[in-house]
Amino acid sequence: MRLSQASFPRFLLVGGSFALIYSLLAAFLTAVLPFVAPLSAAIAWLACIPPAWFCQRRFTFQGAQARKGGGILYLLPQCLGMMIAAGAGWLFATGAFLADTLVYLLASALAAVVSYAITRLVIFTNPT
Repeated sequence: MRLSQASFPRFLLVGGSFALIYSLLAAFLTAVLPFVAPLSAAIAWLACIPPAWFCQRRFTFQGAQARKGGGILYLLPQCLGMMIAAGAGWLFATGAFLADTLVYLLASALAAVVSYAITRLVIFTNPT
């Protein structure tokens, strides 16, 4: 099944917005609060999942019917994304806000591509 050309730019817009929120929140938690980088990344990622699901369903796939259990299935690529983000934080975060923001943005970009493919091919098999 071919990935929809119309839904991918919307996915990137919505996902990019949440990636920015996630990156700033994770960098803030690492730089300002006494959290270790992987924990900061995981907390920030978990905080972004519910609003991201709502926005992806509503705007990216424009209310297309998700496969039964789609909300639960959405957690799978998000868990993979959280592992990517936590791993990037563990390997590369230094506690410097700007540098860590870049680390988390790059991790978010990788996670976004994986997440789109899984979400589009498994959860929303008939988006507009």
